[in-house]
Amino acid sequence: MFRVGKLSYWQKQDPQDKKKKKIRRDPDDDHDVGRAILDLKLRPHEEGLSVYRSDTEATGNDIGFLFATTVRRRPRDMDFVLIPDECLAEFTCAPTLSESGAPSLRALHHEIRGLELVADRRRLASAVLRHDNTKLVRIKERDVTARAKLLSTADEAYGALAGEWPTIVGDIPQTPPPAEHLEAAGAATSESRSPHRTVLFLAVLVVILALLAWLALAMG
Repeated sequence: MFRVGKLSYWQKQDPQDKKKKKIRRDPDDDHDVGRAILDLKLRPHEEGLSVYRSDTEATGNDIGFLFATTVRRRPRDMDFVLIPDECLAEFTCAPTLSESGAPSLRALHHEIRGLELVADRRRLASAVLRHDNTKLVRIKERDVTARAKLLSTADEAYGALAGEWPTIVGDIPQTPPPAEHLEAAGAATSESRSPHRTVLFLAVLVVILALLAWLALAMG
């Protein structure tokens, strides 16, 4: 499952690394788990934790892009956590309606139920931190913006851009028609011009013949 998050809740600096490399927080450390559960807190209007169905990191990147451009109103880094299904075995995760974002994003929306208690959130946070297949991902703001500027009118995100995004993206190029349509249009144009060319040729020929006949009479 894809969960919009904040990487600082799930990562910390490695005290053994001079370059301050980020490592995953310790699932057995109360402080580290306490930081992670901040990303699992329900908002006042939520009955369950908002997530999106995602089976691969590539799908997660696409969801992250759609969320960044059709839910959020301005560019910024897009952090997310990919939660393995095994971590949710003790909880209920079901599709729910969402009114935010592009249509395909709304179709992937789910909620994880059973996280009202801090103890439940701690159990989930520990499981996520412990699982080898958990992915912690950040898409840089510049990469989100660069991808957005490559949109065309055929892209779903184009019609659902939120907030400042239409201005940031600027003029969207019209999607060119398929090559076969262009060929068909060219053939139709050629066919439509052919009768006109034939009539013009015959008219010129008649004028030339008439001119030759007049010269013959004049000389005779």
